[in-house]
Amino acid sequence: MTFALSTAAHAQTAPEPSQDISQYRAITQRIHDVDATGQLFSYSIAAVGGGAALGLSSWLLYAQPGEKDGAPSPLILSSAILMAGSGLGQFLHGGMRMGERQSSARAAKLLLDNPNTTDQQFLDFLRYRADLSANTRFMGGLLTTVQAASALGAGLEMALNTGGDYGTAGWVITGVGILGTGVGVIHFFGKTRSQRELGKLQE
Repeated sequence: MTFALSTAAHAQTAPEPSQDISQYRAITQRIHDVDATGQLFSYSIAAVGGGAALGLSSWLLYAQPGEKDGAPSPLILSSAILMAGSGLGQFLHGGMRMGERQSSARAAKLLLDNPNTTDQQFLDFLRYRADLSANTRFMGGLLTTVQAASALGAGLEMALNTGGDYGTAGWVITGVGILGTGVGVIHFFGKTRSQRELGKLQE
């Protein structure tokens, strides 16, 4: 993939020749290092979240807490289905994010290994990487929020409308759901590392 051309959406005057070109190279190097070494870590986070969602949703579907007269609780059933779907989505999202890091690391290395790479080419790459990471972060936040909100719904239903061990478990699940919802919502307001690095050049 070539990053030599700027897109219309990112039209901007090229950096002045007097600027320190090594600044662009240094930031690209940092992005490369993170992407090259953080691939499995990124996937492991998604796998943990996805595995937890699949495990909890499977238990909810099997145990059927809140069942009345042989009929499952509509809220718990729908929450379990949503949780299972978002859990599978986490695994897919993790794979896409790992692939994103692999592609980014390869593209950055091509630029870094070429002594003739211009500051504009580095800047175009950094813009592209920032946009790509923002989209990935949004999808991760969406999946995490849906997953946590479904846990919150199931937990409250269990805590308020069942007794005994199910009621206690419901409060625990509710707490996990609240925490997870907060984590998911933060995704929509924070910035990725690539966005922060690009911001340093635009200050």
